[in-house]
Amino acid sequence: MTATNHRKSGRWGRRKLLQTLGLGAACAPFVPLLDARGETDPAPRRLILVYTPHGTLHKFWNPTGTETDFVLPELLAPLAPYQHDNLIVLKGMRLNGQGGAGPHTRGMPLLFTGSEQLPGDKYKHGGAPPDDPLGWGGNVNASIDQVIAQGLAGTTPLHSLHLGYQVGGVHVANRMSFTAPDTPTELYEDPQHAYDQLFGLATLDKEAYERLKAKRMSSMEVVRAELQGLQFRVGKDERPKIESHLAALGDIEAALVNGYQCEVPPLGEPIDHVANESSAEVLSRHIQLITAALRCDLTRVVTLQVARGEWDANTYPWIPAPMTDFHHAHTHNAPENSEAEAYLRGIRRYYAEKIRELADALAAVPEGDGTMLDNTMIVWGTEVGHGQTHQFTEMPFVVVGGKTFLNSGRFVTHQDVAHHRLLVGILHAMGQTSIANYGENDVDVGSGPLPGLLL
Repeated sequence: MTATNHRKSGRWGRRKLLQTLGLGAACAPFVPLLDARGETDPAPRRLILVYTPHGTLHKFWNPTGTETDFVLPELLAPLAPYQHDNLIVLKGMRLNGQGGAGPHTRGMPLLFTGSEQLPGDKYKHGGAPPDDPLGWGGNVNASIDQVIAQGLAGTTPLHSLHLGYQVGGVHVANRMSFTAPDTPTELYEDPQHAYDQLFGLATLDKEAYERLKAKRMSSMEVVRAELQGLQFRVGKDERPKIESHLAALGDIEAALVNGYQCEVPPLGEPIDHVANESSAEVLSRHIQLITAALRCDLTRVVTLQVARGEWDANTYPWIPAPMTDFHHAHTHNAPENSEAEAYLRGIRRYYAEKIRELADALAAVPEGDGTMLDNTMIVWGTEVGHGQTHQFTEMPFVVVGGKTFLNSGRFVTHQDVAHHRLLVGILHAMGQTSIANYGENDVDVGSGPLPGLLL
């Protein structure tokens, strides 16, 4: 039998090693997995989907200039360091999808599922009377992050990671990620809880650690025997990879003997993770967790949700021109040049600053000839184009990172193109190239990825 026919059984990458060792997310910090000497593939691609609420203010968001020579406006200015080689600003995108609910409610689950909500009265706004006409049913698709994570199943210990801040109760209008129709994913709002679940074993006492080490060393002896057996059953082109993985196993054993831990700094003192004044710190800690999880290769698919489409009840007291009413309320009443408009501008710029913070954290991790940001696609979206008009046109999408596989450094104006094409582009970027359409089929959205998105 040829080496090609043996490729699947002979390819002892991270997936096979993790499966054989039975490693879960909590155990991953104890091993460096397979380092570059045992992993000859290019750096893995990763996806982070980010949601922030209530659209934008277009006159302060739209860049000016040409596709490759443009000036970032006030609300995107924090992303200037990535403008020329790791940023794509998309103008003219349309969010497709109807449903019985109001626009904020409808747009939230539609954003990354491409799936409108069914009519019905399964869900109601809080405190709504039984005859409230704005009831709605569930959506009819999984979100693209879950499709991608399923395609990567077994590659990493953790299927996907979901973090959020003030996201509300678990129902269709309060989530951006869905494992299946009408099935929102679970997420962590408390960074400390997420940290404990991801990296809690890193604080094991010596006796517990020794027990774990003995178990892992025993399992790796089995892996070594299988790898050594494979050396004589695969073609000569595969043998160097087997030898590399045997060497990597030795490194893992040495790391266990020496008490290796994936480097994850503590998050700091506990905080009230639901308080308005904690918003910036919660998101910073979530960013720290995302970076650590990706660096340790616990997962390659992440979502970060800031508030929710139905009602962002934050007051953002640190924003210049602080207002006393909720963010959502001001989106409905912000006359031009008013304090309310200045307040909303501050909020939108704050979101961009957090995207910049996430990009900076990834860019600080060397990887291959570049950084982890170069191989990570951050997609930032929202549920409506404008909070006051509730429009589903002129949706503000921004993509940061991923320059090794994306056509970056551009400001691209589309003519009312359905966002389903962007969803397909994200799927293709993450290896799901057999999917030509994603979302509703009763509208003319075109087929294939968004033109010009991918290299």
